[in-house]
Amino acid sequence: MQTLLERADDAILGIRKPQLDALVASLDAAVDPSWLPALLELERLCAQRNAIPARTLFASLQAAPPSQWPIALQYRAVTGWAQFLAEASETDEALQLLQDLDANTIPHPGYKARALRTLALCATQQGRYDDAQELAEQALALYETLPYPAPLGNALSELSTIFSRKGQLANAVRMQFRAYETFTAMGSPIATAIALLNLGVMYGETGNREVARTYFEQVRTIDTVDDTERFAAYAALNIGSMHLEDGHAEQAATELLVAEQLSTSNNQWAMATGARRGLAAAYRMLGDLAAAQQWLLQAEHALALAPNEPQRITHVIEEARLALALGNVDTSIELLEPLVDSARARDDVSTLLRCLAELHGAYSATNKPQQAYQALLERTQLEANVTNTAAQQQLALFTVERERDEERRTAQRERALLHSVMPGSIADRILAGERRIADVHQHVSILFADLVGFTTMAQHLEPQQVLDLIERLFAQFDAVVEQHGLVRIKTIGDAYMAVANLPEPINQPTAQAARCALAMMHAVAHDSSGLQVRLGLHTGPVVAGVIGANRPMYDVWGDTVNVASRMESSSEPGRIHISEAFANALAGAPFSIVERGTVNIKGKGDMTTYWLEGQ
Repeated sequence: MQTLLERADDAILGIRKPQLDALVASLDAAVDPSWLPALLELERLCAQRNAIPARTLFASLQAAPPSQWPIALQYRAVTGWAQFLAEASETDEALQLLQDLDANTIPHPGYKARALRTLALCATQQGRYDDAQELAEQALALYETLPYPAPLGNALSELSTIFSRKGQLANAVRMQFRAYETFTAMGSPIATAIALLNLGVMYGETGNREVARTYFEQVRTIDTVDDTERFAAYAALNIGSMHLEDGHAEQAATELLVAEQLSTSNNQWAMATGARRGLAAAYRMLGDLAAAQQWLLQAEHALALAPNEPQRITHVIEEARLALALGNVDTSIELLEPLVDSARARDDVSTLLRCLAELHGAYSATNKPQQAYQALLERTQLEANVTNTAAQQQLALFTVERERDEERRTAQRERALLHSVMPGSIADRILAGERRIADVHQHVSILFADLVGFTTMAQHLEPQQVLDLIERLFAQFDAVVEQHGLVRIKTIGDAYMAVANLPEPINQPTAQAARCALAMMHAVAHDSSGLQVRLGLHTGPVVAGVIGANRPMYDVWGDTVNVASRMESSSEPGRIHISEAFANALAGAPFSIVERGTVNIKGKGDMTTYWLEGQ
C-alpha cells in the first residue's frame, strides 16, 4: 500500500493532474507530513500557470522556520518552482534556486531527474548546448528507469531541441519520434496532442508544410477535456504562422483570430502575444495598416503579462516592419540595428536573417546603398548556410523515417511470430518489455490428446504425406480448441496439449474442455485417415509462464499437468479418460460420465477415474 506522500510523488512526477486534484480534495488538517498540502497546492498552481499566487506560496514556504522546511520538502518544492520559472524563461532565478539546492544531493531519483531536466532547459536558453546535452542525457537516463512516461516524453523532446540547435539533425529527429511514441503509448489525449504538435513543428521547420499541417489538424480532432481550447489555439497559431510564411495573409488572419480568441479567453498570454502579433503582420500584408497598429498594440499588452525574450525580439521586428510600411524608415532602422548587433553576438541566425531582410529595405529607402549592399550580402551568405541546413534536415528526416519504417516492419514480424507461438496476451506482455512471466492459475482444465497408430502408419508414408496428415488433423484440433475458448500450449510428435481458463479466464472452463475433447474425438472419427485418438483430462492449479530467452515458449507446469498426461496415457483408443476431480467439476452439467473404477496411475498410485462418453 502506498503512503500518502508516495501517492503525491507519483501524481507530481508523473504529471498526473487528475490524481493531483483528487489528493488535494482528500487532505484533512491532520495530514502527515504537515507540509504536504502546501506542496500540492504549489504544484497545482504551477500546473495551472498561475504565477502570482504560486510565487507567493513558494516565498511563504521559504520564509518558514527550518523545522518546517525540511530537506524532503525543499527538494520537492524547489525543483517544482524552478521548473516553472525555466519554462517561463526566467532562467537566472531558476538557476540560482537549483545551484543552491545542488541536484547531485537530491536523494529521490524522480526529483533529481526533474532538477537535471530544468538545468538542461536553462542551459539551452542560454545557448550552452554542450552543457544542456549532458544534463538532458543524465535526466533521460533517470527517467528511463522510472514509471513516468509524461516527463520521459518531455525530456526526449527537449533533447531533440538541443540536438537540433547543435546541428545533429538525425539525432534530433530520432529523439522527437521517440517522444512521439512515448506520448502516444500513454493513451492520454493531452500527451497525444503534445506529440502531434511537436511533430508538426519539426516538419514545419524542415519545410514539409503539408505534413506539418496534417499533424496540426489532427490536434483539433482530439478531445483533451479541459485543455481542448488550449490545444486548438496552439494548432490555429501554428497553421496561421505557416500561412504567414507562405504569404497567404487572409488564411493566416482567419486562423490567427481563432488562436487569439481562444488564448485570450483562457489567459494564455504568451500564445495571445504570438496570435496578436501574427494578426498585425497579416493586416500589414493586406494593406490595412490601422488594423495592424491596433493588433500590435494589443500584442504589446499581452507581452507585458508574459515577458519572454524571444517573443520580445519578434515583436520588435514586426514593429520595424510596420514602421517601414508606414514610411517611418528611420524608426525602423533604429529598432533593427540593436537587434542585429545582439543577434551577431549570440550567433542567432534566425533573428539575424529576419532583421537583415528588413534593414536592406530600410537602407535602400533612405538612399544608403553601401549599408543596403552589406545587409544584402550578409543575408545572402547566411541564407546559403540555412538552405544547406534545411537540405540536411530533409535528408535526416528521410533517413530516420526509412529507419523507423524498417523498425516497424521488423516489430510487426516479431509480433506476428510471437502471436503464432503463444497466447496473444502473453505475446503482448513480452512485446511491452516484460521479461519474467510466471503466473499461478487455480482452476485450469488440461487436455492431452494422442493419435493412436500414427507412428506405425507414418512408417509406410512418404515424408510429405506424414506432414500433410499431421498438419490436417492438428489444424482440425486447432479449430475445435479455438471454438471452445481453449488455448493450444504445444504439440510433441503426434501428441497435442491444450488448456482451458488461462492465460485469460473463460466461462465454464471444465465443461468447455469436455466439449472440446468430444469434438476432437468426433473430428478424428470422421477423418479419412482411419486413425483413432486417445484423450485425457484433469483440472486443478498450475504455474504458467514463458521459458527461454532466444526462443521463448509459453508452457504450463505442475502436478495437474502430470495427472492430465497420465489420464491420456492410461486411456484407450477412441475414449476420453478423466480424473475424479474433473468429473466432480462437471457435476450437474449434462454430460454422460461412467465410472471406470480404480486405475493404477504412474507416480500417483491407485486413483478412481471415469470415462467421458458424451453430452
